[in-house]
Amino acid sequence: MSNNALSRFLHPELNVGGGDLAVRVLATAVLIVLSVISVPQVAVPYPLLKIMLLGAAELGLMCVMLGMFFRAKTYFAGFQLFTSAWLLLWLVSSHMGYAATVVGAVIIGLGVYELFTKRSRLNALLGVSSYRGTTAPEDLTLLDAALSPEVPAAPHRLVESPAATVLSGGKAS
Repeated sequence: MSNNALSRFLHPELNVGGGDLAVRVLATAVLIVLSVISVPQVAVPYPLLKIMLLGAAELGLMCVMLGMFFRAKTYFAGFQLFTSAWLLLWLVSSHMGYAATVVGAVIIGLGVYELFTKRSRLNALLGVSSYRGTTAPEDLTLLDAALSPEVPAAPHRLVESPAATVLSGGKAS
């Protein structure tokens, strides 16, 4: 990790707002529900719990895809849901429901902390911010360059080749 990326990760600026904030609240609410029903005393049947955890993982994957393709900056919520749901599923399938609840509580705590401070370490590491609307061109990161559409150099005009002239009967239009 370069020094610039490390300093952005260790000391993030305000970079959470807008739609990213709403998706983070949704992800945190989903994780709270999943962590509570992971407790063995709740007695949710394992197949139902497995379907719910896989559904949350799919929702997380969709948030990551939204962040990548529509530049919605929902990376953290997607990453949080996807990895947490798979981790909880692994713990629950290993008959460690209490450990799943504790891990879920820790992940929820980290998510709530980032919600209140509006400072995301993952956003800082990726160089994205949903807190401010625009960024200066010199502030663009590698992720921004990879996701920005390419601008065509110049409009192309149709040039008729000599072969096309011969095939059309010798008349150039």
